[in-house]
Amino acid sequence: MDDIKLLTVTETAKLLSVHRSTVYRLILEDSEFPKIYQFGFGKRFNKDDVLNYIHSKRI
Repeated sequence: MDDIKLLTVTETAKLLSVHRSTVYRLILEDSEFPKIYQFGFGKRFNKDDVLNYIHSKRI
């Protein structure tokens, strides 16, 4: 089984080069934005999902 790398909201924002509040806005407004996972210790994104999202937005 492959290791799954999880990113915090802050790490996701840095990867996207946006502010944390933009990540929360994308969660609400962009149906293609990766699913967020809620754990007892915080919210996380699958890094591969975020990278796929970035690649899908290429022009």
